Amino acid sequence: MAVLQKLSAAAAPLMIISLGMALDWQALSWRNMPYMLPVLLIKMLIMPLGAWILASHLSLDMRHQTAAVLDLAMPSMLLGIVFCDRFRLDSPLYAMAVTVTTLSSLLALPFWHRLLS
Repeated sequence: MAVLQKLSAAAAPLMIISLGMALDWQALSWRNMPYMLPVLLIKMLIMPLGAWILASHLSLDMRHQTAAVLDLAMPSMLLGIVFCDRFRLDSPLYAMAVTVTTLSSLLALPFWHRLLS
């Protein structure tokens, strides 16, 4: 069991290394920005707004509504880069999406938290 715990502790750092290796600085160009705008709008605005509407209709208390909204306002997942590598998808574009949503979450998360509190 101890061996498995040690091996599982390496999963997150390995995914971050994989993200760094997939990040292509030439992909950070203006021609890829039309792809990033829908990602930002959906991930940082539409999904948290939908969670807020759904949570309010489910008559959840404010703590659980805030948790639901902030959970959906989180950046894109790192595990997706593993899927992109596995299925030979556009890894640099996904790595750019993770990077852009991570940077934008620095503004989106405090915005949603302040709006809900």
